This record gives sequence, structure tokens and C-alpha cells, in this order.
Amino acid sequence: MLNFFHQMDKQFPINNAIKVAEEETRKRAFKLWLVTKIFVPKVKRGFVYLLHMYLRWLDDLIDNPHNDLKTKQNIIDRQREIIQRATSNFQFNSIYDKEYYLYYFLRYLVESQQLYYVTYLYNIIKSFEMDISRLLRDGIFTESELNEYLRLLNESTFRLSLAFIPSKQKFDEIKGYIGTFFWYILTVRDFEEDVHSGFINISSEDVVKFNLNTKDILTDENRFLWLKEKFPQIMKIMIGESETLKRMPFRVKIIWLPSYFNLLWEINR
Repeated sequence: MLNFFHQMDKQFPINNAIKVAEEETRKRAFKLWLVTKIFVPKVKRGFVYLLHMYLRWLDDLIDNPHNDLKTKQNIIDRQREIIQRATSNFQFNSIYDKEYYLYYFLRYLVESQQLYYVTYLYNIIKSFEMDISRLLRDGIFTESELNEYLRLLNESTFRLSLAFIPSKQKFDEIKGYIGTFFWYILTVRDFEEDVHSGFINISSEDVVKFNLNTKDILTDENRFLWLKEKFPQIMKIMIGESETLKRMPFRVKIIWLPSYFNLLWEINR
């Protein structure tokens, strides 16, 4: 497998890929770029940028309403196949530049003997697939689907971040995850943008409960009634995640805490 990765390095050298990914991260996620610069060891920083921009590329692809559903599904299927083939020592050809980012992140996992993180890559791919599935309907999850989606997305994102954070604790000794609070706050902030992408991030049960007009949700005043009832639940999630964070290694706390303060500032704007 390593020989294959060295062949890929000739086509799009890893140093070039990291340089491009870092600049993209600096422009699109400055706070992540800064936190990475400060707290992540230099030898690992490039892989943070590669993974972040790879996943962001997939997220942008799914969110873009100009991409048809068949194209979205084909690309997601291809990513799953790439991960499977790469970790099974089969060769494949790159179609998209961002797939090189995936190659190099996988190489990092191989060389650092951390292939157990691949499970979380698969789970994020699954969450993207769930987004595509709901676009085939009305863009809405049921409550159970939403809970599963949030678990797949947030647990996997958090667990993948541990690949870059030095800790005296072993991976399986770090219990729990955080991120659901972030998702809800960003969903409220980006509600209109998500609607234009075809997503309504309110469960189908709540749509019925609050008699929401999903055909014209942006002008439906009842969505603010939903938010009024939902907000205390969101804050309860934050309290639960803060308790989880207390049990995390010190460096994990230092990296994640500023994100909470930033989101709380956004809430109070």
C-alpha cells in the first residue's frame, strides 16, 4: 500500500497538496487554521488541512442545489469505494483533485498505525448519503433519522479530530463526544441557506406539531415558535457536552473550548 501511495505522490506531491489545503483552510476556516497552528504538532498539521478540505469539498457538493442527485450519489459511492480500495491495497485513479487529500490522509493513518479511524470516515460518508436520501423526499428527517444523523456526523468528526491531538490517554479510553450543540447553533444561523439547498433541519414530527408550511418555511412565523421551544433543549445539550468535555484530556479541552465561547457569542449577537 505504501508503494502505491508513493506513486500517487508523483502525480500530486504531498507537499503541494498540503500547501494548497492549508491556504484553503486559512481562507475558509481561519479559526481552525489558527488553532491547528497553535496546538497541533507540526508533523500532523498538514493532515488536518487535508482532511478538513476534503470533507468540506464533499459537504459543498451535497449542499449545492445545482448538482443533481445522481451526481451527488455517484460521487459519494465513489468515495466509499476509494476508502475501501485504498485500505485493501487496490489501486484507483483520481478524478477530483480533492481525492488526493483523502489519499494522503489515509497514508497518514497507515503510517501512524491508526486505521481504526477509517470507521469514522465511513460514518461521515453515511451521513452525507442520508442527506441525499432526504433530498429525494422533502429534505426532512424523522426524529429517529435526525438522531442517527447527528450521532454519525458529530461522533465521527470529534473522533477524527483525536487523530491529531497528542494525549496520554489511549483512543479507547476517551469516552463520549461533542459537536451536536455546534450543529444546532450553526443550523439556526444558516437556516435560510440550508433551505435554499433543499434541507429543512426540523424533524417531520415537529413540522406536524407546529403546523409548519414546508413549501414556504422561510415566511412561516411558526418556525420561531419551534425555535422558542427547541432553544432550551439546545442549551441542555451544551451543558451535557460541557460535562463530557470536562472528562477529556487537557489538550482536547483547550482546542474545543474556544469554539463554545465563539458560538455563545453568536447566540448573543
